Amino acid sequence: MRPRADNIHEGSNSPFGRKHTMDSISGSTESLVNLGTSMQDAQLKNALSVRTFKKGLDAQSKAAISLIESIPPVAPNTAQTGQQIDLMA
Repeated sequence: MRPRADNIHEGSNSPFGRKHTMDSISGSTESLVNLGTSMQDAQLKNALSVRTFKKGLDAQSKAAISLIESIPPVAPNTAQTGQQIDLMA
């Protein structure tokens, strides 16, 4: 006897030899929900990593600027600058 269409959802065999259950549908829905949640988590972690990286770059740039500004000014050129060469034999 062939399975009837009204009892396919009850776990009966299909004409193709497979069981039809609602668990496979709810399982795939659950896996899609889990996939979406894990993608959101990954996006949040990436956003936090980028924000932390940018803060680190800002701190490094501020430190570099303060170091550059702390360099004393260069002495002015005089007529003798670059005119003498020390030789060692």
